Amino acid sequence: MKLLQSLVVSSLLAGTLFAQTQAINGSIRGRVTDAAGAAVPQAKVDISNTETGFARSIDTSDDGYYVFPP
Repeated sequence: MKLLQSLVVSSLLAGTLFAQTQAINGSIRGRVTDAAGAAVPQAKVDISNTETGFARSIDTSDDGYYVFPP
């Protein structure tokens, strides 16, 4: 019986760990263009989360694309 309880608890804890890992991974990507639709190279893109105070800046590539985290 103790073995069964240990397995159940271990399974629940493992599930929680995987759920947390999935919840914190992500990326932000896009392309900066001007009014004519042309790429804007080396444009500064600001990324922020007002709830956590997180803020970062990244420059676009030569073809206007950016990816965070790099």
